[in-house]
Amino acid sequence: MEAAKVSKPDVSTAYAVNLSQRPVPKGDAALEEAALLQLARRMHDAPGEMLPRFVELAMELTGGISAGISLLEETEPSPVSVGTI
Repeated sequence: MEAAKVSKPDVSTAYAVNLSQRPVPKGDAALEEAALLQLARRMHDAPGEMLPRFVELAMELTGGISAGISLLEETEPSPVSVGTI
């Protein structure tokens, strides 16, 4: 049985925001360096907890209310989602 082909939707109109016109907040180099050190320690001590901590730090550093990472595995004929954090 042959798998049905699914066409990819055109999302260009849904994301028509001109990102170059968004204000860019000034970063805090000390906080960003501390976050990178935390991630490096987490990768060494508990690698399985690194990606969830990355998401938490992204929200903390940006003041965001949500964040996430989606992982795709390159497979033929199309990529397959292997998880979302």
